[in-house]
Amino acid sequence: MYSKGDDVYLFKIQMPNSVIRDSEFSSASFYVLAKFIQRFYVQKQSTTTFQLDHKQFMYYAGIKSNQGFKKILNELYERGVIKNKIDTLPRKELLTIEFNAEWCDEQGKPFAQLPYTILSKELLDLIGYQGVRLLFYFRSYIRNTAHHFCFTSQETIATETDMTENTITKYTKILKDNKLIRVSKHVLTATYSYEEDEFNNSKMEFKKYNNHYFLDIEKLKKFK
Repeated sequence: MYSKGDDVYLFKIQMPNSVIRDSEFSSASFYVLAKFIQRFYVQKQSTTTFQLDHKQFMYYAGIKSNQGFKKILNELYERGVIKNKIDTLPRKELLTIEFNAEWCDEQGKPFAQLPYTILSKELLDLIGYQGVRLLFYFRSYIRNTAHHFCFTSQETIATETDMTENTITKYTKILKDNKLIRVSKHVLTATYSYEEDEFNNSKMEFKKYNNHYFLDIEKLKKFK
């Protein structure tokens, strides 16, 4: 969609929160779905069937093998994202995709949106599918858009995506190193309330607050 305001007519990719936070969606399939949504809107929603050069598409989507692409397409078919089952990729002809436009129906559904540059190959090569997924994930939990931060825990992220906590740590660092996010770490903080153990010894309670993840939207716009 095109968004007005500070970014006049800047094309943005909208992804349903239900997909962003669906652990059954692999990050690779999540990325390809985002590319299909982009294609759908670039065509001005004139048709839900489109053709593409699958080798060119695979290059820009970072897909290394035909087998890997077919696996992604099969996952999207099983989830109802595309309507046609693709068992083989054409050798010379274009690949036909029958896209289910219901995945673009935003009415009454929470979604997160980021500039179209989120899908640039330059960015993908830097941060991978998991990095793209995390940027959408953080964005989906941001309430105060003026500050662009969220504070979900790693445990929650792991539950709501296909990533383990180690993977989340790895790609969070990659996002930090590329200055796409800033992380404000929170340490144990005294609550100044006390509890007693079984020997009547008082012990102060401590609470660890979740880290704050800040997105740098302006940095993201610089990719092509």
